[in-house]
Amino acid sequence: MKKLYYLLLLAVGISFPMFSTAPSVFAESAPGFDICDGIGAKTSSCKDVKAQEADGSNPVTKNLKIVLNILAFIAGAAAVIILIVNGLRLILSNGDSNGVSSARSGLIYVVIGIVIVVLAQSIVVFLLDNI
Repeated sequence: MKKLYYLLLLAVGISFPMFSTAPSVFAESAPGFDICDGIGAKTSSCKDVKAQEADGSNPVTKNLKIVLNILAFIAGAAAVIILIVNGLRLILSNGDSNGVSSARSGLIYVVIGIVIVVLAQSIVVFLLDNI
């Protein structure tokens, strides 16, 4: 239960910056009503909208890229640790056929996992850049 709580806390902590830019997105997307021309022109949301229009950036895709990079870093670090552990298992198996086969399959799975993470990150970054 404690692990679930920490995982939920981590997910909220990572996703909070993504949702903190919501007012600027809503101010920009209101059809037929531009709050940034009237009373709210000096608010931080309107300044964010004007800055987005000037440089063409979108805070949601920018935050998604940040979250994606963090997740890819965590997956890469976990893969390196698992790769080292399975390499040590392979070395320390002393010729035991069961130990060698399980360590070898673990190494294969880690390499496949790294390839999947790299390809998934590439696809998502490509899609976010072309939205």
